[in-house]
Parts: sequence; C-alpha cells; structure tokens
Amino acid sequence: MKELQNTQAALARLRGQRAEIDAEISRLEAAQEAQVTQAMIEKVKALGIAHLPIAQILADLDKIGESMPQVSPTPKDDDPECDEQANSATFVRLSRNGSPARRATHHPARTTSSRRP
Repeated sequence: MKELQNTQAALARLRGQRAEIDAEISRLEAAQEAQVTQAMIEKVKALGIAHLPIAQILADLDKIGESMPQVSPTPKDDDPECDEQANSATFVRLSRNGSPARRATHHPARTTSSRRP
C-alpha cells in the first residue's frame, strides 16, 4: 500500500511538472512566433518588398509555403500516454502463498469466498 501511495505521489508531482513544462513550452512558442513575425516584418521593410503589388507578394508567399516541409503535430497531440485521462493497466503478481482463502481476507469484494470481514 505504501508503494502505491509513493507511486501516486510521484505521478502527481510529475504531472504538475509536466503542466509547468507545457506552460513554458507554450510561452516560448508564442514568443518565438512573435519574434519570427517581427523579423519578417523588418526584412520586408529592409528589402522594400512592401512596395510590390500585394497579389505578387501573396503569390510568392504561397510558393514558399508549398515548398516548405509540413510541420508534424507535437507528440502530445497524438500520444494517448500524454492524456491525463488515459487508461493504464496494472499488473499484480501473486505469490504462491496467495491462496484464495488468504486473498479473501485482504480483498473481500473481489472474491467469491463466503468469508466476509
């Protein structure tokens, strides 16, 4: 039972850390997007691209977009292990001393034994 409580406490701590990490990743992604956008605006101004016809600028951007590799989703989007509500399997190894009568004293709800605490 103590091991189970320790595992639950460790999972809670790690989930908290994961939440903090996810928040930091989101913050950094937003900051990077803003920095990239600002760098592009500065480059457009420096090269005088803003003076070109908008249709030409957008067509050229479309061409660039088509030649770029597709961005794959983050592992969190596809990984059910990252979902806090994901199901997990638990395996319990019974020793040879784990007779049905002995288990009945520890888990009365899980046995067909007539013994009840």
